[in-house]
Amino acid sequence: MRTSVLYGWHPNRLNFATWVIDSLKSGMRISVAEDHYNSPTLVDNLTEVILRIVGADATGVYHVAGSERISRYDFAMKIAEVFGLDRSLVTPVKMEDLKVWVAKRPRDSSLSVYKARHELKVGLLDAREGLRQMRALASDE
Repeated sequence: MRTSVLYGWHPNRLNFATWVIDSLKSGMRISVAEDHYNSPTLVDNLTEVILRIVGADATGVYHVAGSERISRYDFAMKIAEVFGLDRSLVTPVKMEDLKVWVAKRPRDSSLSVYKARHELKVGLLDAREGLRQMRALASDE
């Protein structure tokens, strides 16, 4: 299995979504790449699909990721929207303007989940659905 940009609640690990949430809650302005694309994957959804794949005794390579190709900036804007945070604190920038990545990254690291969806009949969430589930999980605790 291959996946892309994991996010969700974890007490000891920061991820893109929790970084955006924490930053915006504290009123901090953040710069986010508008030209870097990926397939954000809710960890809880990934876990469900992994269990399903193992139970199906499937073989081969499957892309198990969020069902949507989205820029980091657009993902940050959806995070702000779903969690009721100030979207005006998010500034779009180009990848080359960010000095946060040590290793070079491709502009597009999104994954097609067609094979997993159609062969295994698994439900993979888009960004908004995943974020809504993440928000609901926060309410349950």
